Amino acid sequence: MKRKSILKKIHRLRKIWQQTADILDEMLTSEPLMIGTLSEVLRTCGKPNCHCARKPSHRHWSLLTNFEGKRRCQVIRKKDVGNVQRKVDCYRRFRNLLKQMKRLDFQRGAILKELLEERNELYK
Repeated sequence: MKRKSILKKIHRLRKIWQQTADILDEMLTSEPLMIGTLSEVLRTCGKPNCHCARKPSHRHWSLLTNFEGKRRCQVIRKKDVGNVQRKVDCYRRFRNLLKQMKRLDFQRGAILKELLEERNELYK
C-alpha cells in the first residue's frame, strides 16, 4: 500500500518536472519584451480654439512604466504601437508563465514533504 502511494507521488513529481521544463523552454525562447502597460488616452492639445478645448478628444498611445523606482509615462508614435503592444503582450505572457512556475514549485515542495513523511521509518 505504502509503495503504491510513493510511486503515485513520484509519477506526479515527474509530471510537474516536465511541466516546469516546458514552461522554462517557453520563457527562454520568447521574443523581446517590454515591461509596462500600453494605453490609448484622450487629451487636450492646449490650443484654445481647438475642438478638444471643451472635451478631450485627441487620441494618443502611452506606455506606463516604472524606471528607477519612479513612474514614467511615454508617448508612443502611431507607427510603433503594434511593435510595442507585441512586446508588452510578451511581458504579460512571461509574467503568467512565472506565476505558473511558482505554483508548480509549491506543488513540488508539498509532494516532496509528503514523500519524506511516508518514507520515514521510526526506530523500534
